[in-house]
Amino acid sequence: MNVNITAGSVNIRTQPNTDCEILLEATKGMNFLAYPELSTDEFYAVEYKGQTAYVTKKYSEVSLSLKNFYKVFLQLQSL
Repeated sequence: MNVNITAGSVNIRTQPNTDCEILLEATKGMNFLAYPELSTDEFYAVEYKGQTAYVTKKYSEVSLSLKNFYKVFLQLQSL
């Protein structure tokens, strides 16, 4: 699964809140690997430079490519 930035720009943060450090100002069209199990009601958890970071759901969306869907499917089958 990927998180796609849908706004002109949005901050990628160290924690799922707006009071923490900003790692990057991401721009529309940028994609990040999603960590759904770490996401919150308001923030998606994503990978940024090898670490977990967060982006608001308000200005981003999740997409699932066929390749990623198959990986997720195989992981679920092994549970």
